[in-house]
Amino acid sequence: MVNTARNKRRRHHLARPHHAIDAIEPSDNGPSTETLVAHAEECVRLRSCVNRLCRTQRTVVMMRVLEERPGEDVAAMLGITRGHVDVLLHRAKASLLVCMTEG
Repeated sequence: MVNTARNKRRRHHLARPHHAIDAIEPSDNGPSTETLVAHAEECVRLRSCVNRLCRTQRTVVMMRVLEERPGEDVAAMLGITRGHVDVLLHRAKASLLVCMTEG
């Protein structure tokens, strides 16, 4: 009961699937070439920002966000607690936000 309420506050139920950039195909009524190039540049900037993170944070981001693995699995694989995984992810997201808004 408590977890259900917490998940609704965190909006887990509103999560959208991730689409690879290769899955976007230009069409007559689709995004323009400029939009696709801007999206690709954002992806490159994000990858650069992820590479600036420390190894543990980078691993947590890759497993939790990109591979969409549960926090318990990530914690077990890294030998840390679930709470520590959550803290690392939170701090990594804050660092990524700062990195992406610079420049």
